[in-house]
Amino acid sequence: MTPQSLYLSIVPKHEKKLRTYALQLTSDQDDANDLFQDTCLSAFRFIHQFQEGTNAMGWLATIMRNRFTNLYRKKKLTPEMVSYQEVSIPERSVLSDTMTKALDVLSPNQKTIFLMAYVQDYSYEEIASITRTPKGTIRSKLHRCKQILSSELKYKQIL
Repeated sequence: MTPQSLYLSIVPKHEKKLRTYALQLTSDQDDANDLFQDTCLSAFRFIHQFQEGTNAMGWLATIMRNRFTNLYRKKKLTPEMVSYQEVSIPERSVLSDTMTKALDVLSPNQKTIFLMAYVQDYSYEEIASITRTPKGTIRSKLHRCKQILSSELKYKQIL
């Protein structure tokens, strides 16, 4: 199978999940689209490293997580740009907004694992495979995430 046909056989099949995952990581539609495009470009560039018969979604999600982490680090080092235009943000429910703010307390790694487990409904095994982390470590990280979020939401008097 040629690299192009291999790419075309795996990426479109997982596009919806990848776009959802990108939006969960970035919490912004434009950033999510950029992250998705970045991921697709990296996947195409490194398609020769993909082994047929392995977990394609896991491979793509790993690329996306790594791109997000690298972009997050880069963004953290870059001074924030000031915009003088008003930006209208669509209203969200109070719970959604509160939960989103609470999730911002987590590190990018914790946020990724939490979203994969409780929003995208990945199993511990799938998360462990994607993140290349032992299953027991995933469980303890998720437990820690729940503790942090519980404290954060209690602090804001939501729970």
